[in-house]
Amino acid sequence: MSKKQNTHNTFLLIVSYLLIAGGLNFYIGFIAQNNNLLWLYTGIQLPLYGFLAFLLARSLGRCPLKWRRMTIHTLLILLAHSYWVFFLLAWLTITPYQFNWFALGLALIGMILGIKLRLSYTYKRCDCQLATGTIEKPFETNLIPASEYPGIKALITHHPELPAIISHSFGWKPLFIGTPQSWKMNLICTGKSLVSLPHFSYGALFVSHQNTHPDEVTQYLQKMHFQQGFHGLEYRSLSHESELVEPAYKISSWLTLQPTPEEHFEQYSANLRSKIRRGLRQNFDLVSGKEELLNDFYKTYARHMRHLGSGAIARRFFSNLLQSYNSKGGIAKIYLLRHHNRTIGAAFSLAFEGFYENGWFATHPRWQKHYASYVLHHHMINDAIAMSCHTYSFGRSTRDSGVHHFKKQWNTTDIPLNWISFPEPTVNLRKQSWIRTLWKKLPYPIGNHFGNYIAKWIY
Repeated sequence: MSKKQNTHNTFLLIVSYLLIAGGLNFYIGFIAQNNNLLWLYTGIQLPLYGFLAFLLARSLGRCPLKWRRMTIHTLLILLAHSYWVFFLLAWLTITPYQFNWFALGLALIGMILGIKLRLSYTYKRCDCQLATGTIEKPFETNLIPASEYPGIKALITHHPELPAIISHSFGWKPLFIGTPQSWKMNLICTGKSLVSLPHFSYGALFVSHQNTHPDEVTQYLQKMHFQQGFHGLEYRSLSHESELVEPAYKISSWLTLQPTPEEHFEQYSANLRSKIRRGLRQNFDLVSGKEELLNDFYKTYARHMRHLGSGAIARRFFSNLLQSYNSKGGIAKIYLLRHHNRTIGAAFSLAFEGFYENGWFATHPRWQKHYASYVLHHHMINDAIAMSCHTYSFGRSTRDSGVHHFKKQWNTTDIPLNWISFPEPTVNLRKQSWIRTLWKKLPYPIGNHFGNYIAKWIY
């Protein structure tokens, strides 16, 4: 069936649903008016319009990424439909005229619930292999990780278990696109978008050789968006400063490691060495480990995120990383900085193929003046050298922010993050300062509980 015929049939199906539901609703309302059963008629609006919303959403297709952008339009059509049914019913049967606003409110609630139910139902039962050619199993080929930077064999996001870890932690689906002999990309379908990879600064692209042109990948994503109707595609790639028209808003800070901790320490400026020595004189204790330290890490991390005005990622994400990332050459590790048995700093790192990233880092604000963050980074850098890593990443930050300037003290290299999106996002929640201000005012237990859900979707 052609695309034009399919659209025509969908239109006829939607019109049929609306006419049948409208006629049935009017008839039930007319009977209810004559038998003083208006309360019963009002009550059935929620299930009636919930079911109608589910049917309308169902007629738009099986892939939530393709029809999610039609959610608002669907809601407006249903709202107008219910309004005119209630208007005609009141105008033709009630004297004096009295519009049933309560019934309209219940109908609106039913519409929202019906659409959300359909979104959830569709996401759980979609079949991307049939719909788009995307496959749900990784390619068995000789493709190699594409880091886009010479000397970097792979990034932490190239770990083969990471798509499964992310999808299991958040209830999402891992997918893989590309051409088996040329390239493939790991993606996560969140039901709202296809991202490589959410909650990480980098994507996971594998190529047949490192000279594969990135335009091939971009054109493939463009085709998925404009020709196949996918709404919400994002590939998190790296760029070089010379390739950008304007400086990137977000950057990652990378530090090239020396063979030994002593040689690396001598590479620092005199000012940085002095700060580290001052911190070391505070008699901090460093503890490193895995799952046995997760509770202490998460308490420190969650409170730090609240201090910044952000939600904390759910604890099970870090638990899954510790359980599954420590295989196939990957290392996931927790570091705690303590003073008299009190945890004042915590960090969670990942390492793969010689690339080490400090992904989640927190220190107590009161101990900043005692150089706690310097000591924690110093120990982690030494540990990365002991693992024979060649690069230490301080993670993502906003260009020219206070955090960015802190990282530059360590003689890091700025790596621009070029996130390719189709379509381009109109609103960036990370840039909304009022959200952070409001979040700081919430009580900690409430903010932490709802923060897990919000942090899940701000990836």
